[in-house]
Amino acid sequence: MSLALSTSWNAFRHNNGEKMLSEIKEVGFEEVELSFNLTSSMIREIERLVRDRVIKITSLHNYCPIPDGFSRKVASATDKGSRTTALWPVASATDKGSRTTALWPVASATDKGSRTTALWPEALPDCCSMSSLDNEERALAVQYTKRTIDTALDLGAKAVVLHCGRVEILDRTRDLISLYEKGLQGEKVFEDLKKQAIQERSASCKPFFKNTLKSLNELNHYAQSKGIFLGIENRFYYREIPTFEEIGVIIAEFKNSNIFYWHDTGHAQVMQNLGFANHEDFFKRYSHAIIGMHLHDISGCKDHLAPLEGQLDFAMFKPYLKKDTIKVLEAHHPATIQEIKKSRDFLNALFC
Repeated sequence: MSLALSTSWNAFRHNNGEKMLSEIKEVGFEEVELSFNLTSSMIREIERLVRDRVIKITSLHNYCPIPDGFSRKVASATDKGSRTTALWPVASATDKGSRTTALWPVASATDKGSRTTALWPEALPDCCSMSSLDNEERALAVQYTKRTIDTALDLGAKAVVLHCGRVEILDRTRDLISLYEKGLQGEKVFEDLKKQAIQERSASCKPFFKNTLKSLNELNHYAQSKGIFLGIENRFYYREIPTFEEIGVIIAEFKNSNIFYWHDTGHAQVMQNLGFANHEDFFKRYSHAIIGMHLHDISGCKDHLAPLEGQLDFAMFKPYLKKDTIKVLEAHHPATIQEIKKSRDFLNALFC
C-alpha cells in the first residue's frame, strides 16, 4: 500500500476540501488520511474528488467530520492537553446533541493537586470519551464514531483510527516531560512522580476501561456491518486508554473481529522516553494485529515532526510491517513542503 499523508499537516490552512487535497497532491501524494478537524462541507467537497477518482482516502481519524456543535478552532487545538474557554461547544444548549458547560467536567475540583483548568473539557478528537462514566457522553462518543464509520464507507476508506478514552484523573505526562527535558529522568523526583502516575491510574482505571470495552463492542458490530476496520491507537498521555498492556487486552477481547491495533511512532517513543514502555516491544507484542501506522518523528518528547527532522530510527519498524499495512505520514504544522517531500521519498524508499 502506498504512503498516505494526513490532512493534519495542512487542514488548518484551508476551509475548502478540494483546495486542501490539491495541495497534498502537489506535494506528491495520491493517498490521504482525513484528520479530525474537517467540517461536513469539506467532506462533501472531498466526496466529489473521490467519486471522480482524483484522490484515494485510506483512513479517517475519528471524529470525522467534526461533531455538530464544535468549531474548527476547537478541533485544531495544537497544545496537547491545553484547556481554554475556546474548547467549549459553540452550539446553543437547545441544539440536538449539544451540551451545556454543566455537563462537561472532566475532574473534580476537589481532586488533590488538581488545577482549575482540569475542569475544562478535552479538545477534539477527545471531546467525547468512549470510556466516560457519564452515559450521555459515552453515547455521544459512540454516535459520533458511527458517523465517522459511515463517512469512511462513503469515501471508500479502509479504516477509522480511534482514541479510546481516558481515565479521569489528573494527568502527569506533561510534568514528567518537563522533568525529562531538564535531564532528570532516573532521578528521584522523576521516578517518584512516575510511580504516582502509575498508582493513580491503576487505582481508578477499572470502570473506565470497562466502558471502553463496552463502547468498542457496539462499534465493532457496527463496523462489521459496514466493512470498515477500526484501529486502536496507542496514546501520548499516560492517563489515556490504552496503555501498552491494555492494547493486548483489547486485541484478545476482539480477536477475529474488525478491531485492530494502530501504531503511532511518536506516541510510543514518548512512552519509552518516560520509562513506561519500550518502543520496539509494541511491535514484538502486537505486530500481528497492526492495521496501520502514523509515521512521524520526535525530538525529545516533541512529536509530529516530519521524518528525518528528529531522532527516531524508522528502520526499526521495517521488519514488522506488511505490504498492506496502512502507512500514514502524520507530520503537523510547521513542517514545510520541503520537509514533507524529503520525508515522502525517505519513507517510500524504506517501506513501500
